[in-house]
Amino acid sequence: MNIILFGPPGAGKGTQCIHIAEKYGLFKLSTGDMIRQEIKEQTEIGKRVQEIVESGQFPDSVLVNQMVAACVKRLKGSKGVVFDGYPRTLDQGLFLDELFEKIQFKIDCIIMLDVDEEQLIPRILSRFTCATCGAIYSEANQPKTKGVCDKCGGTEFVQRADDTEEVIRTRFDTYRRETEGIIQYYDQQGRVTHVDGNQSIEKVTAAIDRIIEEKQAELLREVC
Repeated sequence: MNIILFGPPGAGKGTQCIHIAEKYGLFKLSTGDMIRQEIKEQTEIGKRVQEIVESGQFPDSVLVNQMVAACVKRLKGSKGVVFDGYPRTLDQGLFLDELFEKIQFKIDCIIMLDVDEEQLIPRILSRFTCATCGAIYSEANQPKTKGVCDKCGGTEFVQRADDTEEVIRTRFDTYRRETEGIIQYYDQQGRVTHVDGNQSIEKVTAAIDRIIEEKQAELLREVC
């Protein structure tokens, strides 16, 4: 099963994608994680995109598409992939459709987290990640044991350098401007299921699980 999860910055896509990947045995493909790793390692790509990312903008689609294509082609034969932060633009969505047609994959489920942006700002400003495994926490979603990562037991946490209110608002503007087209494209095809992302993490997770499991049942009926 291949899943796309949409939502504005800070909507909880990363947390939900980790859950989806672990529960359903899917590969979590996060372009943000890919880019941040390139920046951390100060690769040629990382140096090119660091200034862009830290200003609240997004890298160009040509670069991102290349990274995604290389990753997806290695996943043939796997249980599937959950996309976190991709496709972000209509061009990227069309590229993904073409790529999947070539390798005989298909998008089975598209979920949109609808969240009030003003509620997201304090959530983003309070979030932090495990420096070892990248698990995401916030004031409302603390580790079960204070100072210890639930996932890997790490004790070092970091906050993203671009998590400032000014940059967050820029990211919101960019997201609306660039992502509206791809969401409308999928919505017009009747392929998007919307989830109220203003709910608690547990309720959002439960809603997503229901959607995925209903889709799994539907796919199973098609096979039978």
